Amino acid sequence: MSCLAFFPWLEVKSRIQFGDLALTPFERNKSPFGAGSPDQSTCDGVLEPYHDGKHPVQKATLLEHGGVFFGDVSQEAAGEYFVFRDIVACSSLGKREFFGFGFPYWNSGHFEMVIQNFVDPHGSIAVTSRRRDGKTTHHMTREDYFFRRPFQVSANVGIDFDRNLVTALLAAKDKSPVWHEYYDAISNFNQANTDSDQRTEAEEAVMLIGAFQRLLRCTASGEDDLTARLTKVLNPFIHLEIENCEKIQNFTHYKVKASTVTEAWISDFFKLRGENAHGKRLPRGPLVWASMEHLLLASFLFPHLLKLQLQEDGYYKLTDDDEADLMAFEPLLAAKCLEKTADGKGWIWSEVFRKVRSDYLLKKCMEPILAEFFKQKLDGPDVVAENPKPEPTKGAD
Repeated sequence: MSCLAFFPWLEVKSRIQFGDLALTPFERNKSPFGAGSPDQSTCDGVLEPYHDGKHPVQKATLLEHGGVFFGDVSQEAAGEYFVFRDIVACSSLGKREFFGFGFPYWNSGHFEMVIQNFVDPHGSIAVTSRRRDGKTTHHMTREDYFFRRPFQVSANVGIDFDRNLVTALLAAKDKSPVWHEYYDAISNFNQANTDSDQRTEAEEAVMLIGAFQRLLRCTASGEDDLTARLTKVLNPFIHLEIENCEKIQNFTHYKVKASTVTEAWISDFFKLRGENAHGKRLPRGPLVWASMEHLLLASFLFPHLLKLQLQEDGYYKLTDDDEADLMAFEPLLAAKCLEKTADGKGWIWSEVFRKVRSDYLLKKCMEPILAEFFKQKLDGPDVVAENPKPEPTKGAD
């Protein structure tokens, strides 16, 4: 029996190699093997049940292992494939642009992966489903089944990958004694970013807080431990005075007890998570940040928090762009980020994000130039004083 691993809803423009594994573009009747070739016909047949509307998907992505697409896949190898899937999904989610013009935006649903065993690529299939009391298998002919692209998973999206982050995570997987904590965090983050209407905001809040707790290696389940660890790791990027945060200052339902905006936010988010995790569908009282704001801000922060933790463990080094993103986090916390700008032509999120980033990157660019300028001034020749006192003439009285 042969096997093919693929991502039916993911489109990549070119082959992307990460170690022994590669993401390879598939196009029906064309690539990667060429029109009319037996291997292309096999791929076309296996992917035929995966539909974009009424028709089989024209483009998808194949998983290539050591230059091979087909062959037996052991249970251990299948587990490695799904870990790889979660790594590339997490890295890609950190490259999304929020409040753009629809593109580029994607979610973890784009990274659904299938490992399909087959004898006849154009024949019937058997689908095994879990049950509380075991499992059940459904046998279906080709005419009886197809799988439709989920509505929240857009087609023709130019998905980007953070290759440096993938490399760092693969290194941590091979070497880190706490890889299981990294992976738990990544898995929770991905599951909280499906955009599926079958998953509630309450569930996503619980998973995101869990992702933060596992990533920051919290030893207690309470709010205090998470708050202390989060503010410690973000300390270089905490710069906004809490007195200058109108969102907090205008909140009158109770006194917000926090020394930083970040501390106030994670405490507020933990309240939302706590209510949901203890079986309450809605929070008991008002929150400073709305539920959707919390999910947006947490989803933006997590990939950058992941990079900070990887840097601390010696697997990654922050770039100027990473630092600029982190500098924007507190201003985004303070902004009405889900609202449009006064002229109605853009979003406050984008306006704040781009301004903070451009200011920070300009400052970073100018720092070495200014340092060199002042160094040359200090190291230059001594300045001769104006109208120096003349030396006395020999023989003068």
